[in-house]
Amino acid sequence: MRLFLASLAIVALFSVAGCSKAEKPQQGAQGPAGPAGPAGPQGAQGEVGPSGPVGPAGPPGASGATFRIITDQAAASCDAGEIIISAYCGGEGAKLRITGTSGAACEGSAGVNPVVVCAKR
Repeated sequence: MRLFLASLAIVALFSVAGCSKAEKPQQGAQGPAGPAGPAGPQGAQGEVGPSGPVGPAGPPGASGATFRIITDQAAASCDAGEIIISAYCGGEGAKLRITGTSGAACEGSAGVNPVVVCAKR
């Protein structure tokens, strides 16, 4: 029985010693790509890039509103093609009197002229 156990121990020793000398297997060819996974979270915003070149000038736009202010007339009146958009009397006790869509006057205080803002139609 001792001889059997000794033989078994020697066989086990050689088996373990043979395992440590195994050759490294060679890598095989790459397989086909798998399906795409889900999108990850959005990354941080990058730095602002340099400004691009100036583009060509665009066509001129429509002319904007043109205003005219009248302050030195006792009975202020907008020109033809204009309309009053604002008028007031600056003197105390003066009352504003609007005449049509283009004129205004101050009543009740001597020497107080209306302030009238006219705009082109």
